[in-house]
Amino acid sequence: TTASLSNLSILAQRNLQIQNSLNNNKILYILTALAEYNTGDRQTIKGQDRFKEVLLPALVEGVTSMVQAPYFYQVDVYLILGYSLSDTKQQMLQNALPDGVGLEIWNDAMPMDYDNHSQKDQQDKPQFNSRALSRQHRYVIKDKLHFYDLFLAFEDDMLLKGHHVAHFLTMSQELQRLADEAPSAADLDADNADIPPEPQDPYKMNFASPMTKEQYQRLIPGFIRVEVLQDTSTKPQSKLDPITVGTALSSSISFDPVLCCHLQLPTLFPKTPVAKPTNQQVVIWETTVQALSLRKIVPDKTNNDDNNNNSNALHNEWLVLEPGPGKRLNDDLFIGGYWSGRNGAFGNEPKPTPGMPNLIAQQGGWMATKEQIIRISQNNCQPGSTLLPPFDEPIFRRDGQESNNVEFWSGGYQIYTGVKGGCNMQRVVSLQDFSQHLIYHTANNKQKQISQQRLVLVDTLLQQLHTVKHAAEQELTTTTTTIQ
Repeated sequence: TTASLSNLSILAQRNLQIQNSLNNNKILYILTALAEYNTGDRQTIKGQDRFKEVLLPALVEGVTSMVQAPYFYQVDVYLILGYSLSDTKQQMLQNALPDGVGLEIWNDAMPMDYDNHSQKDQQDKPQFNSRALSRQHRYVIKDKLHFYDLFLAFEDDMLLKGHHVAHFLTMSQELQRLADEAPSAADLDADNADIPPEPQDPYKMNFASPMTKEQYQRLIPGFIRVEVLQDTSTKPQSKLDPITVGTALSSSISFDPVLCCHLQLPTLFPKTPVAKPTNQQVVIWETTVQALSLRKIVPDKTNNDDNNNNSNALHNEWLVLEPGPGKRLNDDLFIGGYWSGRNGAFGNEPKPTPGMPNLIAQQGGWMATKEQIIRISQNNCQPGSTLLPPFDEPIFRRDGQESNNVEFWSGGYQIYTGVKGGCNMQRVVSLQDFSQHLIYHTANNKQKQISQQRLVLVDTLLQQLHTVKHAAEQELTTTTTTIQ
């Protein structure tokens, strides 16, 4: 109804408006799993049937939400396993998946490598390379590239729902429209010689200026992993980052835990007792406000028509820039933002470097459309690098099995950072639709591994980001007044 639409963000309204054109998309959902049973490492439950109690529940919950109303996506599932799944368990999964969902399994998918640490007088010995199991989904995607519209490649304990897919597709479409409308750097250079690239000083970065086509083509919707606190003995951080949140914000800004973390099929999750967590039970642990910046999407003047029904849903929206890009990035492609420490909140502490593992907001996987995969490989990855095989030297050694860790392949380091072979794509999160970007790490074991001080309530981070936005808006107002 009109009343209900008025309560949604412009992007969410656009999501509903174009859903009918998107729901015929064919999705290949790829899950990679190393072990059938937990070993007890990383605070997991030793001997737990990981397939039955972790992989199957998250997969079935997620796929069910994708194929049902209002999305009706066509979904097939592809499992990449470091073990051989029994016929009994394969049938168990097939029975649990909704009707019409295809299932393909690559058993014993662990690649083989050579032990080149053998003594010099001995031949290198073949061995299984468990670290490179996370690379195998790239071969699957290459094989299936022209048969699907969207690819999801995630670890076996991530809960991806239909709304995640819909939001990603809608936001990707709007970002592409911005890119299509924006002038290229070459066009600007032809009209105005010697336009300097954006400043990279965290205290002087552009954060509300038009961007070029090439800059927009670096943007891709991102996600942030969350966990649900499983008992009252585990507490979120008590010493917060020095971003003072006003009373008005703390009482009016909160995220929606239903989207990421409420389970529609809770009986599938025997080891997850909290089926409907509250805002005070959902935490982030892989980034903080200190690592984040904000960018306002400023429409090109030639397309700035608020009365135009075709205006972009992201016009004048604030986007959160997730960490990652930086190294080996052409200066003309740099995208600045209003850093949370710009006004001195962190004293003399510098802005964290882009690739810090504890701040990079790993996603436990990635998703991209067929067109995005092709474009990123051709235009955004470093020369000699690619998202899909073959993985050749000098960028990759031994078909990508040497040096590249799990996070490089499955965690998004290659796509979202500037490491060797990286593509420097800039993940963005809609501040208005923040809840749409949170994905549930259903294993819930990270909260047991790390210090309390790294467990940040999602509400706390969101309120801090809105405080940073307010500071950015004040600076924009001051600058505009000074110019006038």
